[in-house]
Amino acid sequence: MSLMPNAGGDPGPALQALAEQAHQALDDVRQLYEFERQSLAADARVTSFLSIFALRNVRARLLEPAPGEAQDLALH
Repeated sequence: MSLMPNAGGDPGPALQALAEQAHQALDDVRQLYEFERQSLAADARVTSFLSIFALRNVRARLLEPAPGEAQDLALH
């Protein structure tokens, strides 16, 4: 399943897939997505791709380890 919003702009299926992949509740992922989207929209001149960038940011926050965490793993 794709982790990108569908052609109609509905991020629902992508958020569902991301929630499953990150082992998080869909409501929590949706709230994080809306927060990211609103944050990006505040300064955006072009809004066509906000859903893509918001989803990318949410994916990064949920799936990528924190910088300090990655270093700790590398040292052990």
